[in-house]
Amino acid sequence: MQPYVHKNENGTEFQVWQFSEPRMEAKALFALLGRNGDTEESLLELIRIAPQDQAVLRDCAADCPGLAAHIGRALQYRLRVEEEFRALCRRRDRAHCIAA
Repeated sequence: MQPYVHKNENGTEFQVWQFSEPRMEAKALFALLGRNGDTEESLLELIRIAPQDQAVLRDCAADCPGLAAHIGRALQYRLRVEEEFRALCRRRDRAHCIAA
């Protein structure tokens, strides 16, 4: 897979298709719960890729085989972030029930 290395406006190189650990992103989003009106559902909307956008991405993958694996990994990554975020919410809910 080609790394797709680019530079930002400061000249720092980065890989376009590089992702962090899903759990790290989920924890960062979980920390936003209750702040600035963020709810579990509003944060899930940030995590999810809308079905119509998924369809467009899958069409792009079909049209550009060189990007297909990258797009597939990106879609899987978003699903894993959602799974991790939901797991954190379930743990919070269980802890709240035990404390009550």
